[in-house]
Amino acid sequence: MDNIKKTTDYGTLLGLFAGIAIIFIGIIQSGGSLYWFFNLNSILIVVGGTFAATMVNLPLGALKNFPSILRNVFRADDYDYNAIIEEIVEKAQKAKKDGLLSLEADLPKMRNGFFKKWN
Repeated sequence: MDNIKKTTDYGTLLGLFAGIAIIFIGIIQSGGSLYWFFNLNSILIVVGGTFAATMVNLPLGALKNFPSILRNVFRADDYDYNAIIEEIVEKAQKAKKDGLLSLEADLPKMRNGFFKKWN
């Protein structure tokens, strides 16, 4: 049973654009020119430094998942909590009755990643 519904998170996108717009408005309202704030070297230092710091903190294998991580930033999960609770209770009852190893047979039928990675 699939208890997670993926939807697009427009709040993240709206917040990103609103933040950029607020910065632009602040620059223009203070009498500054947008041209003063765009410098290729500064952009390279910020973006390159952020990427380098990310590489220092994460194993190299985690960087191959970057596209899926970026996709998850703009996707919201809508959980069916009642179905998840029912599934937890069902699995607990089965484990109590038939033993913990009896749950291994159910692994291929489980779609929720939490239940597959609980070991």
